[in-house]
Amino acid sequence: MMRKMLRQLVLLLCCGAGCVACNSDDASDDRYYVRYSVVAESEREIRMGFTDEAGETSYVTVVPREGSCRYAVGPVREGFEATLVASYTDGGAPDLLTIEVARGQEPFVLKAKGNNHISLRWVVGE
Repeated sequence: MMRKMLRQLVLLLCCGAGCVACNSDDASDDRYYVRYSVVAESEREIRMGFTDEAGETSYVTVVPREGSCRYAVGPVREGFEATLVASYTDGGAPDLLTIEVARGQEPFVLKAKGNNHISLRWVVGE
């Protein structure tokens, strides 16, 4: 009787360890979303470049009416290198650049910011 209970306990512990291992594998399948933001002077033209889902650089030229603009990309995987480059088309750096990251359905969290910077970089999962 004691031997049977001991075998069941060992079997239960082995199954539990296997499930924990499965769950840790699932964590690497997390999907992330990246949001790039630029805060600048209203009505002043900005040229932006940012890394998209494919790892390519997308370029846009915008005139923020309310002093800011945002672009979100995703889903991306852990290890994705988010890069944002922005400047006024007539020269100079915007007031603020930010990179925010969200995991799945969670809210965005600020990961990098720079005042009067031209570029920012963040690796998802760092």
